[in-house]
Amino acid sequence: MEFQFNKFTEIGARFSYTISLNKAGGFSFNAGFYRKESLSQYSFVTIFYDKEKKAVGFSFGKDRKEGAFKITHSGSKTASVAPHSFIRAYGIDPVKFAGKYTPEKLTDNQHGKIIYIKLSEKNLENNTPSE
Repeated sequence: MEFQFNKFTEIGARFSYTISLNKAGGFSFNAGFYRKESLSQYSFVTIFYDKEKKAVGFSFGKDRKEGAFKITHSGSKTASVAPHSFIRAYGIDPVKFAGKYTPEKLTDNQHGKIIYIKLSEKNLENNTPSE
């Protein structure tokens, strides 16, 4: 019997495929998401909003396009963006919606690949979705 063993060396690494919204209105692309979506190759993100569904969409790119925000990379593990004008323009209260979200993907005819999260109000006591 033959095996193709791979040595695991990433002790303490995080693999959570999530996007977080912090209480100050910034989005963090957590380590698992950063790795799986190869964010290290992107410098900009265009952000979309569906007010009715409370969905925030992200389209990553290498070049600056109209309305794109600069991505801040933290080493080679995570990234973030602080789109304060976006948050204010749509009246999103980041304190109400702060927390981690598992993103989904879609292909939009007009904008191409979009990775999105659906905002939900959080229970401020334990930062979990409220019922």
